[in-house]
This record gives sequence, C-alpha cells and structure tokens, in this order.
Amino acid sequence: SMWITGGSKSFSEYLSSSEILAAGGSEWKAGPDLPTPVSFHCMVQFNSSHTFFAGGYSDAGSYSEAYFYSDGQFYPQAEMLTPRSHHMCARYDGEIILAGGWHPGTDYMDTVEIFNPELNKWRTGPVLPSSVGSGALVMAGSQLLLVGGMVGWTEKNNRIFALEDGVWVVR
Repeated sequence: SMWITGGSKSFSEYLSSSEILAAGGSEWKAGPDLPTPVSFHCMVQFNSSHTFFAGGYSDAGSYSEAYFYSDGQFYPQAEMLTPRSHHMCARYDGEIILAGGWHPGTDYMDTVEIFNPELNKWRTGPVLPSSVGSGALVMAGSQLLLVGGMVGWTEKNNRIFALEDGVWVVR
C-alpha cells in the first residue's frame, strides 16, 4: 500500500489526516489520523504488519516522537535522540536508519540515528559526508543510498551518499 500523511494547508495549519492506496488499488481511502498534526516527517514500511513514523514539524517546532502503526493504532516508541524534520528514513538490517534533516535554530544536519525496534532504543549512527535534508533513503540491492535533497535552503544536493562498511561515502 501507499500512504500520504500529514502535511500543511498553510504555514500555521498542520494536518493529522492520512490517505491510503491499497496495493493494486485505484481508489484512495481515508486512513488513520496521525498522533500529532505534522509535516516533513518520515514513514517507512518496516514489515508486512508495521509501519514506522518519526519526527516532523509544526508551529511547535521539530518533533522527536516515533511510532509503529499496526492493527489500526499508533504505538509510541522511544523518542529520537534529536528532534528533527525534513529527514529521511529507511529499513536497513532489521533496524530503522534516520538521516539528516533540519532542527529549528540550526541548518540542515549531518547526523544519523539508528532505531532498534527489538530494544526500543536509539543510538548514534555514522555521520553523513555533509548536512542534507528533504532527500530520500533508498535500497539499491543490498546497498543503502541517500539521494537528492537540499544542503541549504536554496542549494540542491547533487551527490549520492552510500553506506559502506558502516561509513557514508560520496558516490
């Protein structure tokens, strides 16, 4: 399935709604309300029954909350180490990698956090080669790549970062 979640109608009105397109479907249906109205968060399908949701932004600033969605409910998880929005996330080796993003009072970030769902615990991951937000973490075979995004409010990231042997390298 494909989800569209949260967002904003304006600079001061954030959404908690979601819509879901079932696999092979042609019609969007209303999904569950998010626990917090936010934009610029990340979601990733963790397995066939659990979807992971983390961070985001509203007038209150960037969030550190994380949840698993399963069986029609959002289940709170340990909070991220650093509140952030505009970040990227992906499932990798049975964990969730959360990279880059933005935090109020700073510019884009180069930090990475890794969530272990079995322990419900976050740890610091390898630092990115440069600060980046609003890109995508994607799997290319068994390799995790960070592509696209922004390195400043007006400068695009035209490099690809690859996670190799626990270190991010520029491709």
